[in-house]
Amino acid sequence: MGLVLVSALLAPAARAQVEAVDMATAASWFSLVVALVCLVVAVVQERRRAWRLRAARATIAALELQREEDAATIARQADDLRQVTREAAQARADTDQALGTLGAVVDNVNIGVTLLGPDRIVRWVNRYHRDLFHYPPNTQIEGRSAAEITRFNLNRGLFLTSDQRTRDFLDKRLNPGRHDRAASQTELALADGGVLIIRDIPLGNGDTLVTQYDVTALKAAQRQAEAATRARSAFLANMSHEIRTPLNAIVNLTHLVRQTALPPDQQEALGQVEAAGHLLLGIANDILDVSKIEAGRMDLEQIPFALDEVLRQVVAAIGPRVRADAVTLHLSVEPDLPPVLMGDPLRLSQVLINLGANAAKFTHTGEIRLSVRHENTAAGAAMFRFEVVDTGIGMDETQVDSLFEAFRQADVSTTRRFGGTGLGLSIAKSLTELMGGSIGVTSAPGQGSTFWFTARFLLPQVEETVLSAPDPSVPVSVLNGLRVLVAEDNPVNRSVAQGLLQRMGVEVVFALSGLHAVERLRTAANSHFDAVLMDIQMPEMDGIEATRRIRQELGRRDLPIIALTAHASPAERVRCLEAGMVDHLSKPVDPARLYATLARHAVVPPEHRWPRAETRGKADTPVAPITNDSSLPDTLPGFDVALGTARFLGDQVRLRRMMEVTAKTLPADMASVRAALAAGDVEGAGRLAHGLCGSLGNIGATVAFEAAKALETVCRDGDRPSMLRAAAQLETATEALVQVVAALPPVRAVETMKPRYKEQDDSALL
Repeated sequence: MGLVLVSALLAPAARAQVEAVDMATAASWFSLVVALVCLVVAVVQERRRAWRLRAARATIAALELQREEDAATIARQADDLRQVTREAAQARADTDQALGTLGAVVDNVNIGVTLLGPDRIVRWVNRYHRDLFHYPPNTQIEGRSAAEITRFNLNRGLFLTSDQRTRDFLDKRLNPGRHDRAASQTELALADGGVLIIRDIPLGNGDTLVTQYDVTALKAAQRQAEAATRARSAFLANMSHEIRTPLNAIVNLTHLVRQTALPPDQQEALGQVEAAGHLLLGIANDILDVSKIEAGRMDLEQIPFALDEVLRQVVAAIGPRVRADAVTLHLSVEPDLPPVLMGDPLRLSQVLINLGANAAKFTHTGEIRLSVRHENTAAGAAMFRFEVVDTGIGMDETQVDSLFEAFRQADVSTTRRFGGTGLGLSIAKSLTELMGGSIGVTSAPGQGSTFWFTARFLLPQVEETVLSAPDPSVPVSVLNGLRVLVAEDNPVNRSVAQGLLQRMGVEVVFALSGLHAVERLRTAANSHFDAVLMDIQMPEMDGIEATRRIRQELGRRDLPIIALTAHASPAERVRCLEAGMVDHLSKPVDPARLYATLARHAVVPPEHRWPRAETRGKADTPVAPITNDSSLPDTLPGFDVALGTARFLGDQVRLRRMMEVTAKTLPADMASVRAALAAGDVEGAGRLAHGLCGSLGNIGATVAFEAAKALETVCRDGDRPSMLRAAAQLETATEALVQVVAALPPVRAVETMKPRYKEQDDSALL
């Protein structure tokens, strides 16, 4: 109990002491914990610092490594840069050297070079440009405009300003607004006779490269070559005509002698002479064609013709040459071909006959096949393919390669065995090209040959489908009663037209010039005509201008106006049609074509015809024949008597009279030609030669006709030396003609037909 009491008494103090001890222990533990925490924090911080230190060291090491790598890279790049710098310096040096070399080359080439900037300012010119334009010393070219330089040269009188192309060039150079960026080329004429070719070449950066070529020497050489070609062609043409004249006499006289009673051996000999004469005539004609082709004067007609008629003529021409006992001739034509084409039937048949004759010459057995087929049609024209296939001796590749060259044949032995000049295929090639086609051959030795060519022909309108070789016997009732105005200044040509139209009962009224024709139609009393035959070249007013006035001023748009001209070229035909003419007839006028042309354009139903008392009721009256004793021989030097007789429809009385009229007027005509040439009137001389072409051609004076045609051509070309030569040749031909006509025996003739028209008093027109 006491213990308890003691304990009770001592308990608070103990508890206080225990609490003090507990508090001290707690404080110690707290301090320990704080110390531990601080230690942990210190350790963590120390480790963090150590980690950072390690990281910093690692970064420093990495940076040091990167620095070393960068330093190495920089060193390498520095080495590369130094190498590139060295290479660039070398390249620059090489470029400078190349530019220097190029500049030296460009400076020394015989071509002027100018570099223009986008603003047309001259950046650079080479030395030859300066020499070419003969600039004064120290003339500053670079930095000045192209217009300024051009004006400077123009003021110096450098250019030939009368030349149209030069004026156009200067206009563009002096007016920058007319400049375009397109490439261009101009032929520039200089006042001293030089010729430059100026080319503008746009560059991609906006600059323009201008080059100047001096082609003066080239142009002179070209003119000399053309003159030589014309001289050679003229020589060949003249020689062929000179050869044909005696050959015609040989052939015709031989033919006449063969008609007499002769022993068989003489008949055979004369037959060989005649055959040789025909062969020589063919050669002369080939040479004439070659001369025309080389001179660029082979013109093709554009007239309507029937293809089947041409093929029949070709077969008829080839047939006699085929060995009838061993060779068969076939004609194969594709069905439904156009019946009528526009083109030159004579030249087409010439090519076909040449190929067919060659096939007949080299084919001993088998067959020859001529075939025609249509290939295509475009723009109103049709392309045809013609083939001549034979089973003859054939050719190898070497022979084929040179076959279409002039004066070349398959080989030398061919010339000896078969004869010929080697011109035919060359002419055929040129003709097919003129017809818009081509020609070729496939062949093999012993297997025959296939010659082919293509040709393009226009497809005529329905109203134009008339054959080019019309039936010469147009019924009198077709043309009888027509009233035709003939505008013609040449008296011989008027007489020919009068005779031809008289035979068909046509009433003829004459006008001596285009102006007179217009006045005839303007006068009410004489204004009605069924047709007008209009000569192209006439004094006061030509036929082209007269036609335009008739169409425009007089309003006569339905009146058929038919051109009469010695120019048979396609360009002349187009010119006539553009002026308002409905057709074109070339002189000398072929009677059959004249009648067919009038029938096509001028014939109207009887109830619509102009009433004429003198022809009413006589439409079916036949034309009385003409009997005459003209005593004209079959051959005359310088004449084609058969051709002249055909021009006058067999009326040799009228032909003889026209020959005498022409011979009488020729000296005065030649005096006029000489006077025109002496006065420098080239146009007048050409017009006189043109008139002579008509009168000489009508009477069949072939030699003088060709000479007059040659003079007209050279007058048109303006080559004075050639004019004088052509005039001398024409004078020689006309003097010979006058002598031949003067030597003819007197004419005894009786005309049983009186004229059906009244002769007009032409003096009222003068």
